[in-house]
Amino acid sequence: MYNRLERAAAWAFPAMMLAVIATAVVHLQDRFGINHVSGTQLALTRHFQSGRLDPPFFDPPIIGGTRFSPIPTLIHAGIDVPANDLFVSGRIMTSAFALACAGLVFWICRTYGVTRTWAAIAGAVTLGTPEVFSVATSIRQDMVALGFVLASFALARSSPSRTALILAGTCTSLAVFSKPTAGWIIPAIIVLLWSDRAALGWYLAAGAVTGLGIFSLIMVMSDGRYLDTLRLLFAGSTTLESTSHAPERAFRAVLSTAPVIPIGFAAWFSNRRVRHRELDLAAVISTVLVVVLFRDSGVGANHLVDQAALASILLAVGVGTDQHDAGTKSMAGLLVVALLILGGMGAVDSLQLTGSQAPPVRIGPALIPDGSRILSEDPGIVVAMGELPELLDSYMVQRLPGESGEMARSYLVSQISSGSYDRIVLLDRLGAGGTFPNSNHFTREIGRAIETHYILLGEVDGFAVYAPGD
Repeated sequence: MYNRLERAAAWAFPAMMLAVIATAVVHLQDRFGINHVSGTQLALTRHFQSGRLDPPFFDPPIIGGTRFSPIPTLIHAGIDVPANDLFVSGRIMTSAFALACAGLVFWICRTYGVTRTWAAIAGAVTLGTPEVFSVATSIRQDMVALGFVLASFALARSSPSRTALILAGTCTSLAVFSKPTAGWIIPAIIVLLWSDRAALGWYLAAGAVTGLGIFSLIMVMSDGRYLDTLRLLFAGSTTLESTSHAPERAFRAVLSTAPVIPIGFAAWFSNRRVRHRELDLAAVISTVLVVVLFRDSGVGANHLVDQAALASILLAVGVGTDQHDAGTKSMAGLLVVALLILGGMGAVDSLQLTGSQAPPVRIGPALIPDGSRILSEDPGIVVAMGELPELLDSYMVQRLPGESGEMARSYLVSQISSGSYDRIVLLDRLGAGGTFPNSNHFTREIGRAIETHYILLGEVDGFAVYAPGD
C-alpha cells in the first residue's frame, strides 16, 4: 500500500506544475496574486523601458528608490518585447522560473541518490508550499533569484567539468544580483567543492568575474545610481522591539505559509545514516538568515521561498534514498500527503477565482479617467493605466535617506496640498487624523495632507480612490 501511496504522491509533481501554468493563464487579465510589491516590479520595468534603470531618489516628479535588484527587471523587460504587456510578461517570467525551480529541485535530489519518486515528490512539495505557490503565480523577483540559486547548486553538485563550474559561478552571481540574500548558497557550494581545490577555484573565479561584469554593466546602465540602490537594500524598519520579536514572526510565518520547512529540516537532522556537510551548512545559514530578515517589520513570507525549496530537498535526501527503512518512509509519506493536500487546495482555490471574482488589472474610468495624474500606493495601478509611475515604491517613502529623502517627502506633501494629483489611490481608506492602516508606507504628514485636501471618491477592488476636494 505504501508503494502505491508513494507513486500517487509523485504524480503531484506534474499536477502542481500544470496548476502553476493554468493559474497564470487563467489570471492573465486580472490582479490575482498581484499586490503593491508586484507593482514596484512593474514600475521598475516600465521605467527601464522608458530609458532609466533605477531612477534617482528624487527627480521631480519622479520619486525613485527601491530595495529591488536589477536582474529580474532586465529579464522582465526582455520577455515583454514580444509580449507587449507588462502584466502578462511578468506572469510568464515568474511562472517560468517557478517551473524551472521545481525541475532543479528534482535534479538536485537525483544527484544525492534520491529515487525518482521521491525527487518528484520534492518538486511537488516545493511548488505546493503555500507561499511558494503564491509567489509563483504572482509577479515577483523571488522566483528568479531562487532559480539561479538552485541552478548554481545543481551544476556544482552534478559535474566536476570546468564548463559546469563556470556556469555554476555565473548563476551564483546572477542570483545575488537578483536578490542579495541569495548569497546564502555561496558557503554551501564552497563546502561542497572544498575537497577539490581546482574545482573550487574555477567556481569562485567564474563567480567573481561574472559578478564584476554584471556590476559594471548595471553601473553604466543606471548612470551610477545602482550604488544608491545598494544602500537601500540594507534600509528597513528594524527596531529593538522588532528584533526581539523576529524569532516569533519567523516562526509564525513558517507555520502558516511554509510548513515544509520544519518537516524537511526535522527529517534531515534526525537522520544520522547520511550526512552531507554542504546541506548541514545550508540549513543552518538559511535558518539564521530568516530570523535576521524578520527583524525588519517590512519583510514578508516571500523570503521563505528559498528555505522551502531547501527543506523539500532535505526531506527527500533525508528519507528518499534506498538506504532508509520502510517505517521511516511511511511516516514521511503521510506528512508529504498532508503537505500536498494543502498545496492542492490552494491550487484549486486559485483556479476557481476567475472572471468577476478576481479584480481586473485596471481600475475603471468612472473612478480614474484616462490621462489622470495619479499618486498610487501601488504603482502597478499607474502601469495598468498606461502611464509612467511617479512613485516607484511607497514602502521607501519613509526610508529614503539624506537630503533627497527629505525633499521627496516635502514634495509629496506640497503636491497633495495644491491638489496637483488628479487621483490618489491608497491600499485602504485613511483613518482618523490621516492615519494609514499600513504605517510602513506614507508618513503621517502625507496622510494629513490627503485628509485635508482630498475627498474619498470611492472604493473598488481593495483600493480607496481620492480626488481633490475643491
